[in-house]
Amino acid sequence: MHILLGEIKKIFCNDIDKNKKDSLLHLIDSNNLPSLKIIEPDGKFIKKEQILELQYTFSKSSQFTNEKIYIIKFAERMNKESANTILKFLEEPEEHVIGFFITNNKDGIFSTIQSRCQLINAIFDNEEYEKIDINKDKYEEYEKVAIEY
Repeated sequence: MHILLGEIKKIFCNDIDKNKKDSLLHLIDSNNLPSLKIIEPDGKFIKKEQILELQYTFSKSSQFTNEKIYIIKFAERMNKESANTILKFLEEPEEHVIGFFITNNKDGIFSTIQSRCQLINAIFDNEEYEKIDINKDKYEEYEKVAIEY
């Protein structure tokens, strides 16, 4: 997740002056930037209300950034109602909105959502990298693709 947040900081801070950049980085680090939303399960599931709140927040213009980015952690834990709600959001994308669905179980995400996303297989934990039999060059290639995306 730290690698992803580092890349998100690069997206938000691209071509801005140092004073604004420092303020923006502080807002990101303190999880107070309105144009960056991180959604996690509320209890057992990610609920429809959480997705509706994301849509409402992103319907407003941002005073800090052009881009709006959301991250859904444990995306496989969306219930049917939240999945249908995010599907509508994906089908009618707004300009400058980027979404990341983080999961360890892509098969747990509804196929209708998967079909509207670009899949990036990434291993972010060095300990997990040691456990998996993967060629180091291949790992670096996957990491490069994830970072460039």
